[in-house]
Amino acid sequence: MATFDFYHLAPVIKFPDDQARVKFGRRFTFVTDPIDAPERTFTLMMTGITWTTDALGQAVVGPDLKLCAKTLYDFYVTHRMHRSFDYDLPGFGVIKARFNRPVEFPSAIPGGFGVLPEFEIELIEARV
Repeated sequence: MATFDFYHLAPVIKFPDDQARVKFGRRFTFVTDPIDAPERTFTLMMTGITWTTDALGQAVVGPDLKLCAKTLYDFYVTHRMHRSFDYDLPGFGVIKARFNRPVEFPSAIPGGFGVLPEFEIELIEARV
């Protein structure tokens, strides 16, 4: 199984709103027990990701794979939103995850030698 191993800032972890609520009167709200373990989502801020090009201007794999846009691009194309992979969630260890939204690669910063501005990638915990 492939591992998502790209440099990013600490993820924002979000739990789904998956419990039914019924309000009785003004003061009492009944909330159901969850049916299953939650599918947490993780928003990753990608920073320092860089496109490296050859003499012909074609994207190539750069020297630092954790910051390489071409490697991240190829990883996304291989997995898209249907194939899971290992993700080392800081503080929790390795979990199975998949992309929750299509990845949008921003344009490189003008004069920035291929460096991309910060952008988000959203993962979702995969059911095992």
